[in-house]
Amino acid sequence: MRRTFTLLVGLVMFSVSAWAQPANDNCADAINISLGNVPSCPTSGSSTATVSGTTIDATPVSPYPLFVQCPTQVANEVWYSFQSPATAFEIELSSGFNAPIIVLYEGDDCNFLTAVDCFQSNNGNIIDARNLVPGETYYLMVSGGDVNDNADFTLTITSSNICGECIEIAPNITASPPPINGTYSSGTTVNFCYNVEQWAVTGSIQWLHAITIEFGAGWDYDNSFTPFPPPSCGGDGTWGWYESWTGCRTGQLFERGFAYDSASGLGCGGTPNDGDPGNNWGDGLFGCSSIPDQGPPKNFCWSIQVNEFAGCEASFSTDLSIRVNLYQDGVSGSYGGDICTIGDPSDAFATAICCSNELPPLLEADETSCPGASDGAIRVTGTTNDNDPNAVFNIFVFDAAGNVVFQGNGIIGQIEVPNLPAGTYTAQTVNVATGCPGPSESIDVFDAFPPFATAIANPPLTCTGSSFNLMGMLDDPSQEPFATLNWSGPGGPYSG
Repeated sequence: MRRTFTLLVGLVMFSVSAWAQPANDNCADAINISLGNVPSCPTSGSSTATVSGTTIDATPVSPYPLFVQCPTQVANEVWYSFQSPATAFEIELSSGFNAPIIVLYEGDDCNFLTAVDCFQSNNGNIIDARNLVPGETYYLMVSGGDVNDNADFTLTITSSNICGECIEIAPNITASPPPINGTYSSGTTVNFCYNVEQWAVTGSIQWLHAITIEFGAGWDYDNSFTPFPPPSCGGDGTWGWYESWTGCRTGQLFERGFAYDSASGLGCGGTPNDGDPGNNWGDGLFGCSSIPDQGPPKNFCWSIQVNEFAGCEASFSTDLSIRVNLYQDGVSGSYGGDICTIGDPSDAFATAICCSNELPPLLEADETSCPGASDGAIRVTGTTNDNDPNAVFNIFVFDAAGNVVFQGNGIIGQIEVPNLPAGTYTAQTVNVATGCPGPSESIDVFDAFPPFATAIANPPLTCTGSSFNLMGMLDDPSQEPFATLNWSGPGGPYSG
């Protein structure tokens, strides 16, 4: 099963009360599963846990996570959580479901979970997930294919570490701003980064050479895509964005991706740094072949906008998927060593919704009191086309790294977010009445300029060598009660 990164952030979960609901009907009440201990590589071993449950009398979460890549309808679901003891697991399902669905989420906050895999399973089939992070918290959402597909079930989970791979990798995808309730509205600009935190060569001398990106039809690639390649580590070439190239070792065509063009390994002809990344090695010269032991992590970043859907025509695509493939130079470049399989694609899933009448929030900012202080603030107001003063919004504020610095539900009017350091902040509102997020809006919190101190002679100087008093003052008199003036000239030092 491929590793997926389904960008489903900010699930605001509500359910309707019903008699005899399962105890784990809501994510906040997820039942914890203890998976035991698993030996570390190179020792092999596994740990198994079994849990039984039911979706009978459960209620569906709202909004329900509907993925294009794992098609289903709204269904009654229940929740489990666990702390992963290893890098991989297998799940065997036994149930009375007609079309069972299991979604794996990563995170420790039910309002901001990231779905990392979506399984459509038949009873008795074994499903698997890899590249888990030991010690991280994960959630399982279990359901049938729709609200009428309910049953008792049993999950058997086996955890283990994947040992002995020729290249060990650890990629992840980040998005800023993250989607609200798994969605972006039309026209939203999103900044992505695909971060390669580990590239450990254990069974083959293959250097990191390229990634390719496939974009769902909901993205406006032609008019809005901007790439931000990482710097070179080896110093013999440059990373760049290419619409296409051919790996001269394999003859394989690669389209839309970051690749490394260099002067090393020109075994298929060409010249150094000739704009053809397919005829050279990857970025591994001078001890840069291993990440992070020798070279720094690689961050491949880009910005892209969701298509504008004027009039919300029925034909607009909601597919905001992104698939990232990672390649070594023996596949997408010229290296002639043994080709090594390095894992499956990474997928990022989100859904576009057409909310053409939603407006961005109104933002105001207060600067900090002094450079380095964390007492700045921004104020956020949700807006509507009819200027409804009683409109209700869920409001989210993110810092420049995409971290949530504020979230609030059911807000009417203006909300202030205090205690902020200088930086760029992005706010997004979700209209509770329509369920639509508006376009995000950004604003800067600046550091205040420090007051400027001056000194004048009192009385004014009349001749050389005469005595005089200095009067210190600030260009901003309001700051004088809080200031200490220091004099280091003749007659000094003085502080007061």
